[in-house]
This record gives sequence, structure tokens and C-alpha cells, in this order.
Amino acid sequence: MESFVTLKSLGKTTLPGRLDVMQALSGVVLAVFTIIHLILTSTVIISPRLMGGIGWILEELYLAQVFGPIILLLVIFHFILAARKMPFLTGGLKVYWEHAKSMRHQYTWEWFAQVISAIIVLVFSIIHMSEILSTLPITVEKSALREQHGWTPFYIVLLTAVGIHLSLGLFRVCVKYGYITAENRAVWQKRIYILLAAYIGLGLLTIIRFHFITIPN
Repeated sequence: MESFVTLKSLGKTTLPGRLDVMQALSGVVLAVFTIIHLILTSTVIISPRLMGGIGWILEELYLAQVFGPIILLLVIFHFILAARKMPFLTGGLKVYWEHAKSMRHQYTWEWFAQVISAIIVLVFSIIHMSEILSTLPITVEKSALREQHGWTPFYIVLLTAVGIHLSLGLFRVCVKYGYITAENRAVWQKRIYILLAAYIGLGLLTIIRFHFITIPN
């Protein structure tokens, strides 16, 4: 199918095209990391001891210390690449908002949601990673303490923004590179919405579980 991008054609792209590929690849890597991160954290629902054991492994292997900063740098790198297409200026935002209202097109609003969620994810990720890396090691008690002492609204906003950006981003990448076509678009849209609901739902259950963990004095 002509819409598919081959490795050969990627090698012949211009600089903007290569930046698009780098943006897509970094986004997919971050999406996979984010899903794995949520799954590992959500093990607290099954057993706090299970999550504690995972945290111990991360600490013993220095994975949090090594990959934490790398992931944060990748988030910033991905945002810089994506920022090339964002209407940051007030005038640009106003024009885009007016176009979105007049067109009333689903994909236009989804792109706008992706831009807003990207900004939220960038700022909140920096705060989140700074908090985590400055209070190592990762333990169930520390995570529960944050949720029980005012961080819940922060994490609900971050969870929602990440879920929206992740699901819309994966969908747009698959459309851009031909994996989602006009024939299967409707099916994949439903799957993306299911992914979004599952991601946010699992995240909310995890947050709620932290509120029921007893923290030793």
C-alpha cells in the first residue's frame, strides 16, 4: 500500500521529515514506558508488598537513578520536536481556536487537546520526576504519603493529560505512517478510546488504593 512508509523511504526524507520520524519514535518509546510504569505502579492494588518488591528491585539495580533522568530528557526532547507545530503565540492560538469552532471537526479538536495535554505533561512530568528522584528510594509508604497529603489533584491531572496525549498521539502516528487507513479507522478509534478509558481507570484505582494504605508513624 502506498501509504506505508518503508525504511528506504525514511532514509530519503528531508530534515523536517526526519524530525517527524524522531518525534514519532520518541513518542512511541515514551508511550510504552508510560504504560509499563502504570502497570508496575498499579500492582499496589493487588498487594502493597508486590509493589514494594518492584521498588526494591529498581533501587538495587539503580534503574530509577539511571532511567529517571533519561526519561525526563526524552520527554523534553519529544516536546521540543513537537513544539515546531504548536501555535504558541497568542495570535496563533486565537486563530486556531476560531478555526476549530467554525470547522467543528473531530480531528481538529483532538489535535488541540493533544497540544494542551502536551504542555501539561511536560510541566507536571518535571515536577513529578523531581519529587521522585529527590526522595529515593521508591517505596509504597512514600507513594501513599504523597497521595494522602495533597498530591492527589496533581496526579489526577497528570494521569488524565498523559492518557489523552498518549492515546491521541499513538493514533496520529499510526495514521501518519499508514498503519491506520480509511478502511480500519473506525475500529482503531474505538480501540484508542478503550485504551484511554483503561489507562485512566487503572490510574484512578491505583490512586484510590494508596489512600487506604496505613502509613507507619
